[in-house]
Amino acid sequence: MTSPHVTIIGAGIVGMTVAYFLARAGVSVRLMDREETPGRGVTDRSFGWINYITRDPADDPAAHRYCRAAFDRYHALNTDFDGRLFSPATSSLLWTDDARQTLDLVHRHQQHGAAPRALNRAEFAKLAPFVINPPDYAAYCAHDFALHPRNVMAHYCQALKRLGAEMMFGRNVEQIVVQHNRASAVVIDGAALATDRVIVASATGSIPLLAPFGDQHGIIASPAVLITLEAEIPGFHGILCGPELEIRQLEKNRFIIAEDMPKNPTKTALQDLADQTLASVCRVFRGGKNPRILSVQIGDRPDSIDGKARIGRVKHIENLFLAIAHPGFILAPVMAQYLTDQVLGREDSYEIPTGIIDIQAYAV
Repeated sequence: MTSPHVTIIGAGIVGMTVAYFLARAGVSVRLMDREETPGRGVTDRSFGWINYITRDPADDPAAHRYCRAAFDRYHALNTDFDGRLFSPATSSLLWTDDARQTLDLVHRHQQHGAAPRALNRAEFAKLAPFVINPPDYAAYCAHDFALHPRNVMAHYCQALKRLGAEMMFGRNVEQIVVQHNRASAVVIDGAALATDRVIVASATGSIPLLAPFGDQHGIIASPAVLITLEAEIPGFHGILCGPELEIRQLEKNRFIIAEDMPKNPTKTALQDLADQTLASVCRVFRGGKNPRILSVQIGDRPDSIDGKARIGRVKHIENLFLAIAHPGFILAPVMAQYLTDQVLGREDSYEIPTGIIDIQAYAV
């Protein structure tokens, strides 16, 4: 049987992971992105914390299972890349203002077979002596880790070259050609490139690309702020998520902090947010000397109106697929396996809680 030819639009963490899984399975892959370098969209503005502690199994058991499966998949991927995708010993600490709430969260995860551990104040202080005011209780996730987007993209590129994938960067896809309820080609610079299947994995960039088919896809933007700063915090390690800060170390004396987007994200509002972040760093960390903002960036994360992923085959267009979800950075390997199964006609490895992808197939 001849291997299908698949065109993937979008070379962020999701598109690159899908491309790798398909190419590894022997599928002929063409990967396209409007940026000259892969991963320079929302992927490059991602916090990169791979975890499932932030997915409360009581709120959404299916999403919790999905994130745990992705977590395990990443460890398998790291083995494929000889341990070069990430350091497996990062760990994270998470706590809230309410000690009982933190303990209950740990307990709910443990009931669902997960492995976080509750630390008391003394245990926390021993593990993170650089925090000025340790909480009464925190969730300790020893196996959490962080991905550095550009490192991951570089390794994927090398692997895809070895696997013979075609990579076209700095090229904007203008249109998906649909004929007789099938996606038959993508258009670049006015020229149609034929393909057997199309996977749209371009985050919020998917919205204008899908516009000719209507707006029933339900994809929306959910922007967040990433602040990079320089500071001296002796002994800092791991990932910390507390009431004031969600922070991890990029390299010595350089950190990245995730913040919610201000309601009115003016230049003044973003500067105020940066100033508040600096104040929090001085307040939370022992010896937090000379903090200095290096950059404030907005990451235009994709989401959906119902909070469900948009992964899989599109209704009415039998060979068009979407690969859009939040948090895509965490879920990428499970999405990739799910789409690989669909493309190859195999039984799905996962039952993914995905919204119905109902868009109209207008003939071109």
